[in-house]
Amino acid sequence: MFSYVQSTLQMDEEVLIMPRVHWIVFFDKYLNLSILYTCFCLLMTKLAYANFNVSDFFWRAEVFISILLALRLFYMWMFYHLIEMAVTNYRAVCKKGVFSIKTDELELTTIESVYVNQSFFGRVFHYGDVLFSSNGASRLKFATIYAPYETKKMIETIILNKLKK
Repeated sequence: MFSYVQSTLQMDEEVLIMPRVHWIVFFDKYLNLSILYTCFCLLMTKLAYANFNVSDFFWRAEVFISILLALRLFYMWMFYHLIEMAVTNYRAVCKKGVFSIKTDELELTTIESVYVNQSFFGRVFHYGDVLFSSNGASRLKFATIYAPYETKKMIETIILNKLKK
């Protein structure tokens, strides 16, 4: 698979950390869809008991909802697998998008602080955001990643080693 980070490496630059998006990004989407599907089925059941002939409509509705769920699953798979985040020995990079690409990059020497934003559920399920602030107003965010505190610790170690050189 094509990797943006690998294709933009400079001479003597190597990838040190590549955090991954946490699986929890799927949870709220499918919870909302399951609630919507349940409400739709309840509505259709109510219509069926009102002596409407909707048996053909049920089949069409189930096919339509199945197609929507499959499209949503494909979209979330693309979102999950095509976000690239990396820390190299020179910079921190975050790439989002498939057809139109948005990249954020910060040089390690310009990063002033690295901090973690983690909710209650993030503490429970071990995910959170790692945010970088730089000189001026530049910011970079690694959103919803596994083990944010461990990632922060590794990034700070890389930055300190870079500054010592």
